[in-house]
Amino acid sequence: QSEIGFGVFIKRGSLVGHHNRIGRFCDINPGTVISGMVDIGDNSIIGSGTVIKDHIKIGKNTLIGAGSVVTKDIPANSVAYGNPCRVMKSNL
Repeated sequence: QSEIGFGVFIKRGSLVGHHNRIGRFCDINPGTVISGMVDIGDNSIIGSGTVIKDHIKIGKNTLIGAGSVVTKDIPANSVAYGNPCRVMKSNL
């Protein structure tokens, strides 16, 4: 029940929940947990061991750092990391 775009890499040990949308050319690194109803924009990179809670939207061209816990929406063209995950700078 999830939609996975063209050119997506979902690496070992990652879990993808229900009704998610993962955009084109995304990179989901090992050990990532994506809960339900998550929308990840095109060309985004999700770092190893990241946890993304339900009903989160991550914009396109976004980098989420390893080990982050994403509890709020992350805008497009951002670099975000931490627990809880926060936008640290622009990814332009």
